[in-house]
Amino acid sequence: MTVATTRRGFLKIAALATAALGVGVDAQAVPFKGTKVTWELGEIGGKDLPSARVVPVICPYCSMGCSIDMYVSGDRVVWSKGSVDSPINFGALCPKGKAAFQLVDNELRITKPLIRTGPKPPPEEILSAKSWDELLSIMKKYPPRWREATWDEAFQYMAQRLAKILGDWRAATGAPRQKDGFYYVGRAVPVQIIGSSILVNEEAYLTKKLATFLGTTNMDSQYRKCHSSTVSSLAVTYGWGAETASIEDVALADVVLFWSSPAEAHPLSFIYFLKGKRERGTIFITFDPRYSRTAAASDIWVPFRPGTDAAILLYILHYAFFERNPPIDQLDEFKRLRARWNITDDDLADLKELLKEYDADTVSKVSGVPADLLRTVAQIYVENSGATTNHKKHGIIQWAMGFTQHTNATINIIRAAAIVQLLLGNVGYPGGGTHPFRGHSNVQGANDVQGGGIEALPGYHGHP
Repeated sequence: MTVATTRRGFLKIAALATAALGVGVDAQAVPFKGTKVTWELGEIGGKDLPSARVVPVICPYCSMGCSIDMYVSGDRVVWSKGSVDSPINFGALCPKGKAAFQLVDNELRITKPLIRTGPKPPPEEILSAKSWDELLSIMKKYPPRWREATWDEAFQYMAQRLAKILGDWRAATGAPRQKDGFYYVGRAVPVQIIGSSILVNEEAYLTKKLATFLGTTNMDSQYRKCHSSTVSSLAVTYGWGAETASIEDVALADVVLFWSSPAEAHPLSFIYFLKGKRERGTIFITFDPRYSRTAAASDIWVPFRPGTDAAILLYILHYAFFERNPPIDQLDEFKRLRARWNITDDDLADLKELLKEYDADTVSKVSGVPADLLRTVAQIYVENSGATTNHKKHGIIQWAMGFTQHTNATINIIRAAAIVQLLLGNVGYPGGGTHPFRGHSNVQGANDVQGGGIEALPGYHGHP
């Protein structure tokens, strides 16, 4: 589309625009409509903002935990922005954070309890489905219908239903039965608690208490398909299933192995990575079958065959033990670390026997990565690690859902990454560690206090 105008008309428009820019000091102050500020509910001008109260909240999306200031006028959110005093996001927000206000004023948001009035499909019919399409066809026969209820009615309804379900179960089974002074119920209780990874810690702890009160061990949350493999792998390696360093630490790394794309999935985290590259020349190496935004910002991009992550990680150790001169196990610092981590001669011998199989040519055939590129990457990472530099340099390994949701994540991929960091001296030092980025806002904290679902007590303490 073109706009018809004369030269004289164009000059008039330019003069008016210049004059408009010149009155900025005396004009009414309004927030700048640009990349730092987003209008949420229409262009309200500045008149409502001075009277609005600021409600600080945490972004409900990824695991970065960015702070958002919600400006509330009356009962409506009129504006939102990143909290400038946040030590995490420093006032910046990614597109997900900028859109978080939409969760508040949304016609699809449920603000009252709903009680189902339509029939539910019988469990026998659901279990009879032989395929996903067959299950969907069954569910379509029972479209849900709901009615609004008060909170008192909803709580009373739930209490009555729970009492009936548990009462009928006790009458039919004679449970709970006592043996040796203890009651054994657990998974036999016909009640299941589904927790959540976006609850705050206190709420998550109460869900575990509720399950304990009801006597059921049938408890889980989306953690099962999110980061449970990371917890298991890191716990058996380090003794605790969590990230081994803070987000600020990534800016102190000398080399980073990216196994996800934080530039896209966790955008605000990339501020810290870029700070390291800007201030100390951190080397970025991205392993990703796709060419991602993180790969675009990296020094080396390594596309590989999906599912061969563990083989590549084990080759890094193969290089350290069999191709490096001298081998890493002859270094004094490695010997000190080995004693610190209580690695016996038999442990090391078993590991080296395994690593012999993962030479560059073999891993190249498996992964599709050229052998020379594998050697280059391994050399860069090993020579910038704590054990080889007497802790003058360190590297970190970063990953997200690509690791944790893999079919062999626990026993192969994440365990291999944890062992790489341990043996190369990259754990417990600034700029080192393992950095698993979570998929939910509080999947780590919520499941720490939930005990990770069914397998542990809060804090991952074992059952008595």
